[in-house]
Amino acid sequence: APHTTAPPEPPARPQEIKQLTESRDRAKKRAREAEDELKALRQQRDDELRDLRRAIRTLQQDKDEVLAHREQAIHQRLNRFRHDTLGVDRELLGLKRRLQETDVKPLLHRVQDALQQQTKLNEKHGLLADVRAEIAELDQALNRVDASLCESVVILPELESLRRDLQDRLDEWRALPQLGQGPMPELASCLLSQINRATDSDQGHEQLDNLQHALRLDPIRQALGRHWTHELRQALADKEQALTDLLKEKRLAQTASAAESNLAGTSPKEVWNVALDLDRTDPAHPVHLLIDGYNLTKTVGHFQNLENQLGLPAVRDELARLCKHAANRFGQLEIVYDGDSAITTHDTDGPIAIVYAPKLHDSQNADNYIVKKARTLAAEHHVVWVVTVDYGLRARLLGTCQAFISTDDFFDFLKRT
Repeated sequence: APHTTAPPEPPARPQEIKQLTESRDRAKKRAREAEDELKALRQQRDDELRDLRRAIRTLQQDKDEVLAHREQAIHQRLNRFRHDTLGVDRELLGLKRRLQETDVKPLLHRVQDALQQQTKLNEKHGLLADVRAEIAELDQALNRVDASLCESVVILPELESLRRDLQDRLDEWRALPQLGQGPMPELASCLLSQINRATDSDQGHEQLDNLQHALRLDPIRQALGRHWTHELRQALADKEQALTDLLKEKRLAQTASAAESNLAGTSPKEVWNVALDLDRTDPAHPVHLLIDGYNLTKTVGHFQNLENQLGLPAVRDELARLCKHAANRFGQLEIVYDGDSAITTHDTDGPIAIVYAPKLHDSQNADNYIVKKARTLAAEHHVVWVVTVDYGLRARLLGTCQAFISTDDFFDFLKRT
């Protein structure tokens, strides 16, 4: 048969080309999506492997810690068994060998030589213990001198000079830096904080009084030591002086506002420190003290609190009790109250006199009695002091009495007596 060739393929039609192109693009898109999915799966696998490795390391560490703890516990039990049963202590094993390896004799010889040299220096220059012993003796002597000065009526001039010499000697020794006492003890710090917090009030003064009493107790003094006891007493004195100065300023302002310059006569002085001014008075002319009773009890917080709790009779009893302790410092002491009857009533309670002034007016019964009594005493040349913060009464007493005492200052004196 004759050879024939195949006829050529017909050219692709545009529609078929478009379909093939779209099919190719879809295949590429699926390939990219498959590749992205494969990458995400690989990343997830890597993360899971890292987490697994981390968990394995953590478990291994926990296992090592448990094994170490168990081994330590077994070791401790074994040592206890050896010690309790066999009498073997690992710390004592090889003790003889360690003693042989370490020769302490040269060190001990050096210590002995140094101590001998220090003893020679101490014999030449002295000891701080000797200084402290002398300070203790000087302290005791100073206390005896102070007690004698406080109780004596006529004072030997030489005794005051000796007191100054004792104080100078003590100050000289205490200034030595070698006698430093180191950091402040906790007890001293606590007491100093209470001193600094005290305010100008009845509660503040009462707090300082309580601290002063505490510093007299032997257990407290022993716990603090001589140095800190002295420092705290000085801090107390400084605080009391500061409060006294503040009180003076207040009293001066009150006195200035209440003074009446047109009244004749010499103005009485204001007594701030009752005990000190009493010591300065002439024993041949003792002070006759008149107390404005209710003015005192109504202006001092201690008595106000007592009245709120127990009533007015308890207040009068408390004032009488306190005055009894101080009565021997005065020639005569009278507490004057406003009375209810038409006549003057006197009630003697030991060394003090309690007066209830007659009720002639609605008020100022006690004021009238005090003014009349002061004038009578002044005419007889007695020394008259009056306790009151009633500036109307003070104005009436100008030229009659020699001194005024505020109720707070007098109550402070009573507490200290």
